[in-house]
Amino acid sequence: MTEAVAEALDRSEFVYEVRNAAKSFGGTQALKGVSIGFRPGEVHAIVGENGAGKSTLVKILCGFYPTGHYSGELVLDGSPIRVDSIDSAENHGILLVPQDLQVVAELTVADNLFLNREPRRRGMIRNDVLWPQAMSSLREFGLEIDPTRRMGDLLPAEQQLVLIARGMMRGVRVLALDEPTAALTDTEAQILFRHIERLSAKGIAIIYISHRIDEITRIAEVVTVLRDGLVVDRLRRGEPSETGRRIIRAMVGRDVDLNRRTANVQGGTRLSVDDLTVVDADDRERVSGLSFDVHQGEVVGIFGSVGCGADEFVRALVGTSPRPPRGTIRIEGRPVSFRRPADALRAGIGYLPGDRQRDGVFPLLSVGENIAALTLQRMTRGPMISPAREAVLVHDFFQRFRIKATSVRQGISALSGGNQQKAMLARVLTRNPTILILHNPTQGVDIATKQELYAVIDRLAHEGKAILVVTSDIEEVIVSSDRILALRQGRLAGSWERAEATQHAVLAAATGGH
Repeated sequence: MTEAVAEALDRSEFVYEVRNAAKSFGGTQALKGVSIGFRPGEVHAIVGENGAGKSTLVKILCGFYPTGHYSGELVLDGSPIRVDSIDSAENHGILLVPQDLQVVAELTVADNLFLNREPRRRGMIRNDVLWPQAMSSLREFGLEIDPTRRMGDLLPAEQQLVLIARGMMRGVRVLALDEPTAALTDTEAQILFRHIERLSAKGIAIIYISHRIDEITRIAEVVTVLRDGLVVDRLRRGEPSETGRRIIRAMVGRDVDLNRRTANVQGGTRLSVDDLTVVDADDRERVSGLSFDVHQGEVVGIFGSVGCGADEFVRALVGTSPRPPRGTIRIEGRPVSFRRPADALRAGIGYLPGDRQRDGVFPLLSVGENIAALTLQRMTRGPMISPAREAVLVHDFFQRFRIKATSVRQGISALSGGNQQKAMLARVLTRNPTILILHNPTQGVDIATKQELYAVIDRLAHEGKAILVVTSDIEEVIVSSDRILALRQGRLAGSWERAEATQHAVLAAATGGH
């Protein structure tokens, strides 16, 4: 559907609209006159590559950018409105649940539900009123969660649902979900989808932002595709595979094939894990008796849901475990023990963290400084960093990974998630590791960047590196791996060569058949 056709639609159908929105950042125009309307009870997906303008648009819709900081207008129930802050948007019934959840982990669920609106008497919070009201609101929303539980102890999916319930208590009419399943397992995502269906049945307009095409073709009734700040396609839900292909073509301007090459011819064993047991800070076993090898030129995928032990296993391999693991880790046949990340680095292990914002990016530094962070010793002359040496190293990786930035001096926080991820992988490779541990390597990146990153993994395997891809994305583990291991409750639940693996078999093993 074209922009002209969309403009001809009956605008009285829309509960909320953005009309002719445009916004620039310096010399870059992020949006170029975008108009979209959202109907009550409809799930409307907005998709596009990193940098297409999705985040900018959602921030305008939900009050992050106040009126006057962009051109165009917002219309609610047919009348223009001013939205000057996130709180202002929520007062109009427009709620954003961002990808990075804004929760107070140390407070209870009830405290988070009523944050800044707690029932009080003489300045004191009345828990005798707060907790029953919180319980009633949670049950009304279909959540069996104890309101006295600590918010930080909930699963990510439960935290998201609590935030949505908080919006429901304020009378939300338009709910924007930004990459809502990025940190969720498949099981948790199904729970979220059921709640989205309940919300849309109540007449709430849902704005759904995601890079996951399979989710969009399942849950969205309408899809708007952005590219380079413009609406390039609009379509209604149809047959999933054809709808998915059309979305990808509109996003990227071409067909995209995520399938990897055939498996590499493997060399000798690079990494061996023998009877590995990992305990947490409270001495509870999180990984029990895990054994496997990774060969030169091989990509081994480790798949599991939250709590399967994959995070604790990765910490043991990169030297961040709170307790020394039991069992044996060997590199090139030599037993090794890592007390800190520097030990793993020196042993030839490169690690791409699973949480880019928390563990990867230095947000106040430039792209170049982020890439060079692990190799400062090679670039120093006495106490000073040599700008010439740094420039040679950084520019090589900047060009090799085709990072989209104005220059290596641009702040990394200004880059899209996909380009930040490329910079993080470039940083890992500056030390030329022989073993790579890639934790959720394509989380939160668009389809074209996924293709680029899978091609990089392929190339690195052909160069002889041993690669572990640790992921909760079933499609990713099937596409990227030569061999797949499923973890459940800290134990190996199944192993498949690539030709034998199916999504159903791997999911069934990882979830106990559910």
